[in-house]
Amino acid sequence: MNLGKPLGISLPGEAEPYIKNTKDKTWSKISLPWISYGYESRITPLQILTFYSAIANDGKMMRPMFVKEVRKRGKTTKIFEPEIINPAICSPATIKKAKQMMEGVVTNGTAKSLKAADYQIAGKTGTAQMGMVKGKMTYQASFVGYFPADNPKYSCIVVISAPSGDAYYGGAVAGPVFKDVADKVYSTSLEIHKEINSYQPQFAKKSPATKNGNQDDVAMVLKTLKVKNYSNNSKAEWVNASTSDSTSISLSAKDPDDSLKRGLIPNVIGMSAKDALYLLENNGIRVKLVGSGSVSKQSLQAGEMFSKGTLITLELI
Repeated sequence: MNLGKPLGISLPGEAEPYIKNTKDKTWSKISLPWISYGYESRITPLQILTFYSAIANDGKMMRPMFVKEVRKRGKTTKIFEPEIINPAICSPATIKKAKQMMEGVVTNGTAKSLKAADYQIAGKTGTAQMGMVKGKMTYQASFVGYFPADNPKYSCIVVISAPSGDAYYGGAVAGPVFKDVADKVYSTSLEIHKEINSYQPQFAKKSPATKNGNQDDVAMVLKTLKVKNYSNNSKAEWVNASTSDSTSISLSAKDPDDSLKRGLIPNVIGMSAKDALYLLENNGIRVKLVGSGSVSKQSLQAGEMFSKGTLITLELI
């Protein structure tokens, strides 16, 4: 599994990993159980991360890369290619079991706080006693893993030495940091988001809800959204949008300007707040908006007389 060998990275100063064996002078009868959960070994965070990345990579261990290419005066003089350290650190069956266990750590284990709504994380928490300082035990908390678990793209390790306060477990201290990093990476990496096109047909069967309003604006929105099943036989500036059979949209003439010219309150139900404000306030009517969305109720009924300064309340949903 290459755990006892250095990675041979391009940076100087890599530490030699150390895993105790039976020939060591300090080997004891309790060494084996201690080693099984991380003690009596010395492995750097980068070496551990490389190992977990190999698991995410179906067993293929890659050498960490810090430089892709070298340039001189804008010209590339050297290109570094990915290097395989070990094509298979273990059998495919073992890799499958390891992945299942690390997914379980997050779904129902010590890292349940890392559950995400849109993607799954797999990994392992770590909590180590580092020794006594001024009569108090100090700890090191860690979490290492990869995401998305079903199709790994990124791996990460978080190590926090001597966490302050009473919390020191890996899941409680290092886990939230990992989650913050993973959420940020996921939100800005659209290529790892799940496709939503498979859900599109169920929405395509039904025409989208369409507000009444300015004909040019309504037509532009429908065209931008590529809604093809709508008809517009009106040349009026303002139109009503109706969906008679839930699959097609019909735009019909609506002339609020005619009512306004005659000193009558127009019917603005179904309009957006923007259009309703434009019509009413340009004719001296004061408007109070309640809620958001399209107009569902108006305090003054269509056809009522108004004068400049009249107040109308529009309820939006």
